[in-house]
Amino acid sequence: MDEIEFCPNCGNLLRLGKGEDGQSVLKCGCGYSKPYTKTSNKKNISEIQKKKLMKKTLVLEKLEGDSYPTTSIECPKCGNETAEYFQLQTRSADEPATTFYRCTKCNYRWRKY
Repeated sequence: MDEIEFCPNCGNLLRLGKGEDGQSVLKCGCGYSKPYTKTSNKKNISEIQKKKLMKKTLVLEKLEGDSYPTTSIECPKCGNETAEYFQLQTRSADEPATTFYRCTKCNYRWRKY
């Protein structure tokens, strides 16, 4: 099985095509191309994949003093009427987002689909 290769300029997937001389080349929409060979540089692919993934990966850490918006909702554990909340799209796009809550009194966490 051939390895997948990515463009070193823009990070998009290289597609197999024909060059001007009729030889097989790997092409990108940005204009980059290179001769197609059965062997590939796995280290180069791995580095490009890591860079592309790092651009898409976001790590959120709650820092001291950070807070989320609050709403009036009853905590199922202690009955407190205030909770912090945030929403994430955890299912397909045509489904509503999942709301995550954290009680401001007992720190109990729960979610509502």
